[in-house]
Amino acid sequence: MSRRAIAAHDTELTALCGVFDLLHDAVIVADADGPIRYANTSAGHLFGYGPSELHSRSLNELIPARFRRRHERVLRELMQTGQPRPIGERWVLRALCRSGQEIPISVSLCPVNADGERLAVAVIRNLAALSSQIDAAHALAETDTLTELGNRLHLSHRLAQLIEAADSRFALLYLDLDGFKAVNDQHGHACGDRVLKIVAARLKAAVRDRDVVVRVGGDEFVVILTQVSKDSDVERIAGKLAHAVEQRFNAKGVRGSVGVSIGWVLCPRDGRTENELLRAADARMYRQKAARRKLTAVR
Repeated sequence: MSRRAIAAHDTELTALCGVFDLLHDAVIVADADGPIRYANTSAGHLFGYGPSELHSRSLNELIPARFRRRHERVLRELMQTGQPRPIGERWVLRALCRSGQEIPISVSLCPVNADGERLAVAVIRNLAALSSQIDAAHALAETDTLTELGNRLHLSHRLAQLIEAADSRFALLYLDLDGFKAVNDQHGHACGDRVLKIVAARLKAAVRDRDVVVRVGGDEFVVILTQVSKDSDVERIAGKLAHAVEQRFNAKGVRGSVGVSIGWVLCPRDGRTENELLRAADARMYRQKAARRKLTAVR
C-alpha cells in the first residue's frame, strides 16, 4: 500500500509509516484479523515482493504452514492484552518468502491505536547471518575435539530427534575398547590419542552416512543405526564394526591392536528414552565384556 493511498483515509497511520520508511528492519502493519495494511520497503525486499504487493495479503502467507495456528493465537493475545512481545518461545523463528524459501527471523509485535483502530505492528529482523553463526557454534559444541566425531551432547540431540519421530525405528550400540588401557600405560597418552583417532575413523567408515557415530568419553563410543529394526541386522553390523576396530594399527611406529565389546538395543522395543536405551546398551556391553574375560581366563 503506498503512502499516498494510506494518507487518503488514515492520518495517524500515515505519520507512523513515515517513521517506518526510515527503518532498515522490515515493518508490517496489519489488522487484528490478519490482512496487511502497510509494509515498508525493507519488508518487500526481505520477503521478495515488489512495492505495494504485500497490501491486503494475509500475514499467514509469510508464515510456514506448521506455525500459522500458533501465530494466530499470539496475534489474538496481543490484541486482547495490548502487551508488546516477541512471537514464539524461541527468539529465532522462520518466515516464508515469496519463492517458498524459509528464512530465520526475529519478530517483535506491538499493538497501536491509529485512527480509531487497533492495529498490530510487526518489526522483523533477518537473522540469516546470525543463524549461520549459531549453527556453527552448535556444531562446534557438539563435536569431540580429538576424533572430530559427535560428542555426548550431539548424541543427546540426535536421540531426542529420533525418539520424537513417531515411526522411528533404530538401534543403539554401546562400544568399549578392550586393551586400550595397556596401550596408554605402555606407550603414553599421545599414542593412545592416535589410536582413538584411528578407531573413530574405522567406525565412521563402517556405517552408512545417515548413521551416527559419537565418542561419549574415554575409550567409549556409541553408534546409532537408523532405520534398523531386526536383531539379525544389528548383529551383522556389530560384527562388521568389531572386525574394523580389531585390525592391527600403526600409530606413528607403534604397532598393535585393541578389541571391542559391544552391547546393543532396539528402540522402541528396549526403551523409549535416552536414559533407558543407554543404560540397557551399557549393561549388555559389560555382560559381553565379562563373558570375553571369562573365556580368556579359561583359555
